[in-house]
Amino acid sequence: METNKSPTSEDQLVFELGKTRKIKVRGIESEESEIVLNEILLGIEGVKFVRVDQLSGNVSIRYDLMRVKLVDIEREIIGARYQLSENVLARGYRGLIHYMEGNERESARIEHSSKLKCGGCSLQEKCGPFP
Repeated sequence: METNKSPTSEDQLVFELGKTRKIKVRGIESEESEIVLNEILLGIEGVKFVRVDQLSGNVSIRYDLMRVKLVDIEREIIGARYQLSENVLARGYRGLIHYMEGNERESARIEHSSKLKCGGCSLQEKCGPFP
């Protein structure tokens, strides 16, 4: 199942740092659970696109890193009683992504505020708060 979230005018005003990831998820056992997971993920602020494949267990997701991090998305998946792949390679890869996303968010904040001079100025409402 593949679903896009329609962009709103609010989305167009906010600085974005788009990311696409593929996550291996266990527990997607029916079309119904595929739909439920799809709806849960699209309900997360900053998630733009979701494709859940029940047969492979792959979840492709596109999100705005300035609004949500992969670790937050993973928490939602686990909270919905699905499991992430626990092999050593998958855990190490996710850990590396978590680390890189933290660095990217910080770099984007610094670059954005220095280029647009909006770090606390009148453009803050257009640029949005950085979590």
